[in-house]
Amino acid sequence: MILRLSLLLFFGGLASCTFPERPGYNRSIGDYGPSKSESRAQETPRQKPSEDSFEALAQPWLGTPYRYGGESKSGADCSGFVRQVYLQKTGQSIPHNTTQLYKMGKSVGPSDLEEGDLVFFGNFWGVNHVGIYLSGNRFVHASSSQGVTVTPLDNSYWKERYKGARRL
Repeated sequence: MILRLSLLLFFGGLASCTFPERPGYNRSIGDYGPSKSESRAQETPRQKPSEDSFEALAQPWLGTPYRYGGESKSGADCSGFVRQVYLQKTGQSIPHNTTQLYKMGKSVGPSDLEEGDLVFFGNFWGVNHVGIYLSGNRFVHASSSQGVTVTPLDNSYWKERYKGARRL
């Protein structure tokens, strides 16, 4: 019994920040929803982010491949990516660990989210993924299937896994 529990915890830790490929998932829109052309018709125009915004700082990271334990533009996992963007934006060194990040700062309700808040996702075992909230109900994160990408917070896959947000 102890061996099974140990193995479960070990492999659960390895799976942190990872999610399996999802059949039928449309990577171009980050959802199971409408096609690319239908999605663009629903988008509202966005202003160019300011030079020092989290969105602007995350821009050069877009497309960076996912790499477990990584925190560079050659490969990053979710908490490594968040750590590096926060270091660049605030000079604050934060943990490269989703669970530790979830214990920091103060809790923020979904209607009070501001750019730079950390958004957390997980399952019944707890949190295992983190991203940075952007304006327009979007967040940027290092996805195991897409690398660093921007995704709508109300995306059906992420919405059901949402665990909360923290403001550092």
